Amino acid sequence: TYAGYNKPIKLRIWGGRQKCGKDQLLGETDFIRHTDWETYKFQFFPKTTINYIILEAFYTEGSNFSYKGNVLIDNVRAIKRCERAEAVPADTRSWILDTRS
Repeated sequence: TYAGYNKPIKLRIWGGRQKCGKDQLLGETDFIRHTDWETYKFQFFPKTTINYIILEAFYTEGSNFSYKGNVLIDNVRAIKRCERAEAVPADTRSWILDTRS
């Protein structure tokens, strides 16, 4: 592994109304421990209007310090509205972030 950056890390997806805002946690992975490329697909339900997305590499909860871990991201597709969501109330509409090729 690269310079010891091999500790388990999770990917968190935050939505915010302003730059750098973390108004709502939209999704997260389990702790990532593998070194092979994997495909992750997220479906999220924003509770309010979201203008910005933050992809955050997050370490163990409750830890008083960060440690060496990383998440490499490739082939992220555009976020798109789920067509089935148009038939449901706005506060339960679904959005999908797809990283598949």
